[in-house]
This record gives sequence, structure tokens and C-alpha cells, in this order.
Amino acid sequence: MRTARFLLATFLVVSLPLAGVADVKPGTVQPFAKTDMVAAANPLAAEAGLEMLRAGDVNGGLRELRAYVDANPGNRAARQKIGAAVADRARDLQVKGSREQAYQLYEQAVSLRGESTPEWTTQMQALRRALSDEYYSNGERAYRTDVALAIKQWETSLRYDPQNLKASTRLRDARAAQEKLKNIPPPK
Repeated sequence: MRTARFLLATFLVVSLPLAGVADVKPGTVQPFAKTDMVAAANPLAAEAGLEMLRAGDVNGGLRELRAYVDANPGNRAARQKIGAAVADRARDLQVKGSREQAYQLYEQAVSLRGESTPEWTTQMQALRRALSDEYYSNGERAYRTDVALAIKQWETSLRYDPQNLKASTRLRDARAAQEKLKNIPPPK
């Protein structure tokens, strides 16, 4: 069923905008960029992007949806529908434990909608804290055997939650330890 919807969505995106090409005079060439804009402005292009997203082609769906939103920034109803669909996909990923991907999709949902919702804001904050804690823990495990990896993990932890004092302290201490190790002369 998903494959059929994907094929239908692809057919609609490719064939329907071409119907407008009949207005082009014989012997002239319609610029490619204009054809892209026609496809992006077509409401069915948004539906095609949504179907691609639902069928599992997240990157392709987001690309189509971004093109539609860029071509129709004032279409608030479409932007809300698109944002909600992307947020639904984010929620699915979050339930499956793919927190980092879910967080990225929530960011895309906000961007496509043009604003966040209280629910999305709450989910994104929870995901940032959880991801920060996860990277902090990864850094703790790595520190015993790989200081450089631990530093990278704590840096990532702080990207998700700059207020994570534990990660900030451990990162500072690990960098200091790394400097001390660099200054130790090699054995003779």
C-alpha cells in the first residue's frame, strides 16, 4: 500500500505540473526553475510530500514539503498541516527510541510550520535533556579508556543542554587531563 501511495504521489508531482506546460508557445523552452516553482506551488505537491513522509521517505518528503512551503510561505493552513504531519513522524520515532532523529524532525516541523506549539516545545525540551544525559553517560563510560571520545561526548551533551553542569565540569576536567597527558615526555 505504501509503495502504491508513493508511486501515486510521485506521478502527481511529475505529471500534473507538466499540464501547465501547454501554455508555453511552440519553439520556446520553459526554464527549469519555473517548472520547479509550478510543482512547488501545486497543492498536490504538498500532498505528495506528505505521502512520501508517511511512506517512510523522510528526506524526500521533507525536500518536497520544504519546496512547497518556500513557494507558499503565506499558506498558514498548509503549513500547519505539514508541520503536524512532520511532528507526528517525530512522535513515532520518539516512541521507538530514536530520540536524536525525533528531535531533528521536531525542529523541521517548527521550521515548516513557522512556529512551535506548546506540545512540540515540551517534547523538544524533554528530548534535549534526555539526549544531553545520554551523551553525558557515554562520556563517563568512554573516559576510562578514551579521553578524546569522552570529550566529544560531553561536548555533544552540552550542545543539547548548555546548562548541564555535570557535563561542563567533566569536559573541563577531561581537557585539563588531556593537556597534562600531552606534556608528559615519552619514555626513554
